[in-house]
Amino acid sequence: MMPSIETYLGEQSRQLRIAAMQGVGIVFLGNFSGMVAGLVLSPPPSTNIPKVIIGSLFGGFIGITVALTLILKITREFIVHESD
Repeated sequence: MMPSIETYLGEQSRQLRIAAMQGVGIVFLGNFSGMVAGLVLSPPPSTNIPKVIIGSLFGGFIGITVALTLILKITREFIVHESD
């Protein structure tokens, strides 16, 4: 017996929800690590705010890139699975 479309769509939405949650976590960790890197790179007496901001933005950019890659990978797997 073939699975119903509701079962397939339910599984697909669950997988995309998981990928989105992983993406949010990766973006958060990227921002946090970028901020920490910006604080570490600036000397202790003078916390350089632009370095912290740039480090945080760079970490966020890396996090967003990894998250999008994750989501696109799962979407590609769904497309391949659907075509079979």
